[in-house]
Amino acid sequence: MPDGSRWHKELLTQMAETRGERQPVISPETYETLQELLKFRGVFKNTNGQELVYEKTEENAKQIKMLYERLSKEIDDFIASLNQQKNA
Repeated sequence: MPDGSRWHKELLTQMAETRGERQPVISPETYETLQELLKFRGVFKNTNGQELVYEKTEENAKQIKMLYERLSKEIDDFIASLNQQKNA
């Protein structure tokens, strides 16, 4: 489990990698989307919203529903693969 100030970035990277015998938890596409949103979060957090571009904020907000659905499926698939390994 990563720690320190970059733990969230390190965790995302680990989730996108094959580790030992386990498949990645998230797809490269999900990883990239989450990375983009993480960068946006950093900008938002560090500017107190004063320098936000509405169009970019709207674009990110529109991605959330699709991202949530894709991420939910990927996590369900990952859990199923763990169950298969356990029962093999």
